[in-house]
Amino acid sequence: MPARYGALTLALIALLAAAAFGEPTPVAALHNGAAGCAGGGGDAPPSFVQRPSVDPATNPAATRALGGPRSLAYHLARAWYFDQRAEEFAAMGEFRAAIAAGVAIPQVRVDSLARLPLSLRLYRSGDLAAAREQWQIVLGDASAYAEGGGLARGWDPWFNAVGAGAHVEEGLALARSGDDRAAERAWRLALRCAGNVPFPPPHVLLGDAASRHGDLDTARREWLAALDVETDGPISSYQETALRRLLSSAPSP
Repeated sequence: MPARYGALTLALIALLAAAAFGEPTPVAALHNGAAGCAGGGGDAPPSFVQRPSVDPATNPAATRALGGPRSLAYHLARAWYFDQRAEEFAAMGEFRAAIAAGVAIPQVRVDSLARLPLSLRLYRSGDLAAAREQWQIVLGDASAYAEGGGLARGWDPWFNAVGAGAHVEEGLALARSGDDRAAERAWRLALRCAGNVPFPPPHVLLGDAASRHGDLDTARREWLAALDVETDGPISSYQETALRRLLSSAPSP
C-alpha cells in the first residue's frame, strides 16, 4: 500500500466535488508576516474537503457528479454541508455513511476522511465511548501502516517555508535543554506561523507539556486539535501519539 493511500481516490473525489460545487476554496496561509515567521511559502497544503452551500440531496446534478447517493464523495459532501450549518447530528450520520461507503472500496481508507471528523463530533456531543471506539480503529490502521513503512512522518515542506517547522525543532531543542517554558513559546509561534493551516506537531507537543504541568484539560484540547486535519493520506506519527495520549487519559468534553 503506498504511503499516501487513497491519493488517486481522493483526487477523483475532489474532481467530482468541483464539478458539482465549483473549485474548492484554497487554504490560505494567514501567518501575516508575524515576528519570527518566514514570508512567502508558496501554496499551502491542499484541502480536500468540500463545503457545499447547497445540500447535494436537493441537487440531482450534484448527486450524479458525486457518484450517486450511495457514494463516498456524496456522503462526505453532505457531512460537511451539515457541519458548516452546525447540524452536528446530521453531519455525524453522513460521516458514518461515508465510512460504510469507503470500507467497501479496497483501495480507500477512511480514517482521516471520516473517522477522525466523526470522532471529534462524538467527543463534543459527549459520546466518549463512541469517540474512543473510532480512535481504536484508527490506531489499528496506523499500526498496520507503520509496519509497512507507510505511516506519515514529518510534515509538509510548506511548514518549513513559513518558519513553522523551524520553531517546532527549536522547541524540541529547548525542551531537551530543560527550558520547558521557552519550548512552549516556540511551539506556539510555530502555530502562529502556520496560520489557519492545521499543523499537528505543535499541538501534540503543547499537549504533552500541559500534561506534565498537570493541566489535563489543556492537554486534551491540544491533542484533539492535532486530530482536526484535512488530509488525503494516513494519519501522521504525531497524530498517532495524540490518539494514544487521549486513550490513556480520561477524556471529558
